[in-house]
Amino acid sequence: MAEEIKDAGKTVPRAMIGAYLMNGSLGIVFLISYMFMITDVDAALAEDYPHMWVFAQAVNSGGVVALNAIPTVLIFAGTLTFNLSTSRQTWAFARDKGLPFSNWIGHVDPKLEIPANAVTVTCLITVALSLINIGSDTAFNASMLRLTHLLFCTMSTNALQSSLSTS
Repeated sequence: MAEEIKDAGKTVPRAMIGAYLMNGSLGIVFLISYMFMITDVDAALAEDYPHMWVFAQAVNSGGVVALNAIPTVLIFAGTLTFNLSTSRQTWAFARDKGLPFSNWIGHVDPKLEIPANAVTVTCLITVALSLINIGSDTAFNASMLRLTHLLFCTMSTNALQSSLSTS
């Protein structure tokens, strides 16, 4: 996406640093507020949803709903941006013929002017990974560990190849 931004070499790093600083600041404020709301850690951990118990200690039931709506909206927004950025990367990889079925995945819908097939593939993979979590937390964590390991192996291989090609 950075290739579409004017003066990306300056704009993108500034946006990344700004987002990091803003989210870090707000996170610290939320963490301090949350820690002051915890009255009994053992009682909170005994509940099915400890965060709701902590919220209930600070506000009435309407406030608990409002406080739970905030992370719900943030999770939805985060998932949406994750899927959009991942689909954009998938499309770019398919455009360069780096995936199976690259012609289909890399197709840009002329009417919508977006890579709808890449968005569909990304959403289907996200749903499939979510279904693993429903079946077993252990299987989900093992799958995520394997995928993270594959990601790091890929990044290490790319870094090694680029360092060997420049020398």
